[in-house]
Amino acid sequence: MADISATIVREPEQVIPWAEMARLHRAIITVTGRVGHALARVDLPAHAERARRVQVTLAFGGLLIGLVYLVFGVLPGRRRAIAERQRLKEISNELLTLSVFARHASSAAIVCDVYGRIVWVNPAFEAITGYTLAEAKGQKPGDLLQYEGTDPETVARVSAALRAHQPIRCEIKNRAKDGRTYWLDMDLQPLFNAKGTVYGRMAVESEITALKEMADQLAEANADLEMMSTLAHVGAWAVDLDSGTITWSREVRRIHAGDDAFQPDMDSALAFYPEEVRGKLQDVLAQCAKDQQPWNGELPFIAADGSRRWVRIHAAVLNREGRAAKLIGAFQDIT
Repeated sequence: MADISATIVREPEQVIPWAEMARLHRAIITVTGRVGHALARVDLPAHAERARRVQVTLAFGGLLIGLVYLVFGVLPGRRRAIAERQRLKEISNELLTLSVFARHASSAAIVCDVYGRIVWVNPAFEAITGYTLAEAKGQKPGDLLQYEGTDPETVARVSAALRAHQPIRCEIKNRAKDGRTYWLDMDLQPLFNAKGTVYGRMAVESEITALKEMADQLAEANADLEMMSTLAHVGAWAVDLDSGTITWSREVRRIHAGDDAFQPDMDSALAFYPEEVRGKLQDVLAQCAKDQQPWNGELPFIAADGSRRWVRIHAAVLNREGRAAKLIGAFQDIT
């Protein structure tokens, strides 16, 4: 009886091995058989047949109980266990794939616990920062990598996102172990468990130092060109032939004496010329785009402040995929 009770009190989710289930079945048959035999040994003939019936009934009842327990207790538990094993196998395969990807990715990957301490980094992180997993583990990324050149506003935005358990993407400047500074495009995501509780965070970071350096060099070159343009009173302009968008440089805007926020279209740009000149200028620019041949000319001009001037215009065609895409040129005050 102890074997039976010990088996029956199991939770339905627990899987009973087939050997244990067979022992349960044998125990039920033994108990019901003993009861039947005890009744059959009664000497009264009138009770003999009844005892035999009781024995058969109890034996059948034992089989029925075992069958019911098998169908409603054991088999569902086994099915749940098989489904759970399959789910865990799928999760394991997915984690293995992600692990392989993270180890071989060119972008740095960092995983932190709920307190913001590093628990894992990939080889790309080690290559960019110079810190090994053993050196970085247990430290906070900000304490390890940020320095006096890191933008405090960016740090504040990241901290606010972490406190609110919100994702954030930003560009941030850090310092490596050897003192080299570098720029990162960082995508930081909180990690949630199945109950929706944050248990950590993960960051994927791509180094963009070369791009930032190119942007700085381009900005310096543009500043030099703007200075030269101002000194020579020569500006640059462009017309996108697909959208009709007109772009003016700072010097062109200065010559027009207009508001810096003014966005010209073709009609408003032509309005700066005397009425008898507008048609001619529009025709020569259209012919320039059609023939894809440069043009230049000198024309009278009326600035936004009413002052009358003379300007020299140079126009050329910028081709894209074998067709005229833009008109570009120079604009000079020759008054």
